Amino acid sequence: MVNWLKRLSPYLTLGLLSLAVLAITLWPAVVHFVPPGHSSVQWRRFAGGTELVNVPGEGVIWTYPWDQLAIYDVRVQLTNMSIDVLMLDGLTITVDMSVRFHLDVHKLGYLQRFVGPDYLEKLIVPAMAAEARNILALYTADNVYSANRRSLQSQVEERVTKAVRLNIATDHDEVVSVIYVSEVLFLSIRLPATLADAIERKNVERQRVELLEFAIQAEDQERRRKIIEANGIRSFHEIIRNSLSDQFLKWKGIDATLQLAMSPNAKIIVVGNGSGGMPVMFSAAEGTPEKEKEKEKEQTRPDPARGGQGQRPAAPGMAR
Repeated sequence: MVNWLKRLSPYLTLGLLSLAVLAITLWPAVVHFVPPGHSSVQWRRFAGGTELVNVPGEGVIWTYPWDQLAIYDVRVQLTNMSIDVLMLDGLTITVDMSVRFHLDVHKLGYLQRFVGPDYLEKLIVPAMAAEARNILALYTADNVYSANRRSLQSQVEERVTKAVRLNIATDHDEVVSVIYVSEVLFLSIRLPATLADAIERKNVERQRVELLEFAIQAEDQERRRKIIEANGIRSFHEIIRNSLSDQFLKWKGIDATLQLAMSPNAKIIVVGNGSGGMPVMFSAAEGTPEKEKEKEKEQTRPDPARGGQGQRPAAPGMAR
């Protein structure tokens, strides 16, 4: 028995090595790792081809070496692109845009069978470029530069959503949609430098014209206000004109004189001569004792130019 094992040991070693090499070689074709946020579609060589219904999820997937497994990203994806668009006025602009989309995980088999993993280059990018050109070509460069960008984005999004849906008639005569577009964004719209400067100058001049129109409207409103004020003053004078008389004016003058006479300030009142004379009032504050005291204080106030000595008041009848 021992001799028999010794004779077979080289063959056993060779067989084990062959099995190890075969396992290492076939391991990538048999064991597949599906990362998070991904799904896979299996193609069976001897069992009907692409699996349309049963879609494996995340984790480790075992297949036969002769079968194939395609892995798809089923999370929300974002792709960017730049296109040149010929506008209605014959000018060419460059639009940087992006699209956000996701795949239907339950219908990846149809995408694998009829399009393949390069669906981005076959469906989404051409649809975005075509639909964006079709819509933007209806506008001039000036309109695109100054119009509501959100409105244009909505139009492109609606058209692209319809264009990238993979409408396929299944065995049960139902139409499936595999790609769903969430949002289309215009990142930037680049015009020729000369055109952009001209549009900006035009917008500045438009704002200046609107400012002048506003100033004209303000001046017109001010003119109307003054006319209304003048009409009111004229109506006031017309109303009180008949009620004014000499007796009324004399009584108002006497009443005002009485009110002023009741004030604490000293004053001189001169009554005019004749029956139509009105009282005239003069202030007598210059000769009051309070004013004399203030003048004496100013004369005795120290003068820095004279060594701090104040100016003495002159004796009565003595000339300085």
